[in-house]
Amino acid sequence: MLRYFFLLFFVSLVGCSAPGIEITDNNNHIKTPYYSITVPANSGWQQHNGGWSPDLLTVSKTISNNFYLMRFRTNWIEDEDRQSWTAERLADAYRADERADMIKKAVMRGQFKINSAVIGEERIGYNKFYTMNQIITSKGIKQNSFLYLCFPKANGFSRFFIAYYIEEIDAAKSFKHEFLKTLYTLKMGNQH
Repeated sequence: MLRYFFLLFFVSLVGCSAPGIEITDNNNHIKTPYYSITVPANSGWQQHNGGWSPDLLTVSKTISNNFYLMRFRTNWIEDEDRQSWTAERLADAYRADERADMIKKAVMRGQFKINSAVIGEERIGYNKFYTMNQIITSKGIKQNSFLYLCFPKANGFSRFFIAYYIEEIDAAKSFKHEFLKTLYTLKMGNQH
């Protein structure tokens, strides 16, 4: 499972690398084998290729030295017992695993500090998302890190949607509304 600390590492790589492909009206509707979304066009978002999965989408923007990241993908539920769990139970397990892994692999190594964590639920359009917001400090920079999980059926599914949004807390402007606008367009298919 991709973890938040990988996103922090990715932030440092993308923030210093060549720009990606600018998202415009011609390429902002993105279809993968398992989902489709529409990213706000002509607003500075850039798509970065080279992911390890055909359904991984990473977009970022930098404004006045502030970095913003949206990352979308799906994940299999490999454990057959878990495939019969409710969406809420799966979300709770995933969020607990994320947090435990962050503490084990990053906080204990001194790479960053988790200042707070809040879990919740949010309905966006026709989809219900299970959320986790964490404030993370790394090298003196505070980041808001948002995790959104969507399970396309109440239970009995084998794949779910994962979305991350990260922004610096001290940034003059937030683009979380554009992340939520993107989630509003989410359509999932090919579940099994």
